[in-house]
Amino acid sequence: MLLDTSNSIRDRIKFEQDASVNFLFSVLRHNKDEAFVMTFDDEPQILQGFTATRERCATRSPNARAAAPRSTTRFMKRA
Repeated sequence: MLLDTSNSIRDRIKFEQDASVNFLFSVLRHNKDEAFVMTFDDEPQILQGFTATRERCATRSPNARAAAPRSTTRFMKRA
């Protein structure tokens, strides 16, 4: 499962987390399917490698955090 944790999703991160957990328990078949949890913003990050245990992925999904807003002042030239 790939979760967007970029700053643009900040206001919807809770919805994304809840939807991902619901997806895992609705779609994955116990001991038949495998899943992993990965996030992306500036860099991808694997929160949980492939596992047949839905609970492992489900507990990792809420750990996904939206990226902090970036300061644009570092790109601006001071007069």
